Amino acid sequence: MLERLSTKQEAFCLAFIRLNDQSAAYREVYDHSRMKPKTINEKASRLMAISKVRARVDELRNEIKNSAIAEAKELQEFWSAILRDKKLDVPYRLKASELQGKAKGVFIERKELTGKDGKDLVGINQPAIDYNKLSDSALEEIANARINNDECKS
Repeated sequence: MLERLSTKQEAFCLAFIRLNDQSAAYREVYDHSRMKPKTINEKASRLMAISKVRARVDELRNEIKNSAIAEAKELQEFWSAILRDKKLDVPYRLKASELQGKAKGVFIERKELTGKDGKDLVGINQPAIDYNKLSDSALEEIANARINNDECKS
């Protein structure tokens, strides 16, 4: 926090974070017994427009966001605790070890794409066609084959 806030300004920031409503935060902190709702709204907006108040609200939001995200070390500790807990069923412990291994890059997931006959799928691991080297009749055949293929799909 760069600039110091008054006690009421700090309380307003904390109330705003909790309530997510400027007017409600203002009513909670400041005396509003003789104010109309419009006045409360205007005063709350002016208060929020003060740069040090806005900066404090942003700071509080970042603190909440950062504390809500589990860090890698925290996850590793959690998975390790599950892995070592002999009271838990084996599937839970195995899943914890799997997640821990994936997070550390121990496992490499590979997928092979093959057709029904075990051969490469069309278009995969095949050299690209250089259409500039094809004759006009070959290009026409390819175009007709694609048109027929699209008609079959519809």
